[in-house]
Amino acid sequence: MKKSTIILLVAALILIIALPMVFLGRSAQFGGSDGEAEALITELDPDYEPWFTPLMEKIFPDGLPGELESLLFCLQAALGSGVVCFGIGYMAARAKYRKKEPDQDERH
Repeated sequence: MKKSTIILLVAALILIIALPMVFLGRSAQFGGSDGEAEALITELDPDYEPWFTPLMEKIFPDGLPGELESLLFCLQAALGSGVVCFGIGYMAARAKYRKKEPDQDERH
């Protein structure tokens, strides 16, 4: 990639991260979609009963301990970044080695 493209991408990333913080400020409430879905289902059908209980709720009926929740989140983030970084490295190496290979016509 060109240096100017990388600079533009980094600037866009910074804007995507910073703009919500600036405009929403400290009053913002960031919640998960699971809680919103549960509230909507309860509003639409108060007698609704889920078909199953998640495994973690069976093991930890009072909710996950904070340390375990943080650990699982960190493992998920590490796995995701590993996959993304592997993909970027693979594409960069593939492009590098394609440039080094002679054309088919030149070898024969």
